[in-house]
Amino acid sequence: MAKALGVTVHELLGEPRPGRLVAPGGRLGQVFDQVTKLPRRQQQKVIEMAEGFLALHKHANGNS
Repeated sequence: MAKALGVTVHELLGEPRPGRLVAPGGRLGQVFDQVTKLPRRQQQKVIEMAEGFLALHKHANGNS
């Protein structure tokens, strides 16, 4: 039905249209692309490592 009306399913249900995802460019984009090709368990390890690094960075800069 959504396709016939030229709208998204979200719009058909009265929900706001989801925003476009913007992928990072450069080296970070290349790394993210490689990470998406890893098995889920390994992706989770990368996420945990990144979150830990970001938490340390946030703490070191006095952001709570």
